Amino acid sequence: MKSGLAIAARLLLLLWAGTAFAASVNLAPGLDMPLPSSLVVEVVAPQAPDTAPVIAGEIGGEPGYFIAATGIKTREQNLLLWKRLESEIRKRSISKNFVSERKGNFSTQQNDPVWFRSYQYDAAGQTHRQVYFLLKHDESAYWIILTAVEGISLDLVIPIAEALIRRTSPTAQ
Repeated sequence: MKSGLAIAARLLLLLWAGTAFAASVNLAPGLDMPLPSSLVVEVVAPQAPDTAPVIAGEIGGEPGYFIAATGIKTREQNLLLWKRLESEIRKRSISKNFVSERKGNFSTQQNDPVWFRSYQYDAAGQTHRQVYFLLKHDESAYWIILTAVEGISLDLVIPIAEALIRRTSPTAQ
């Protein structure tokens, strides 16, 4: 099953590679993400004045994932940023613990480095499966958060998020 989903995701990305882009969304100050017209997504408007929109993506006609972003206000080394993130996840977790299954890295089309790690933890009566992407551009840094809906494989949504992030255009703030 895992390899079938990975193959399907790669085929989707190959099809998508030559796709026209319908719009772009500003996920965080200085972070624009182009949205291909072939990808079924909805941009959910911010609920409060100081918040950013969220991308809601569909898989097979059903909600499958959400992508949000936030700027990182401090200039710190990656290791410290990951430790702070994991400390926050522990605080949210019922058991004060989490499982980290995947990690990796890639570059955007502008050659900005991106690292990612997946986390699974229980909070507020449900299991959360999230992938945090750390994108660094010049003096700016961002957390881009992918949340998978229950029943949707990370093997399917990580390549979609990675393809979107590769095309993301951060600008110096």
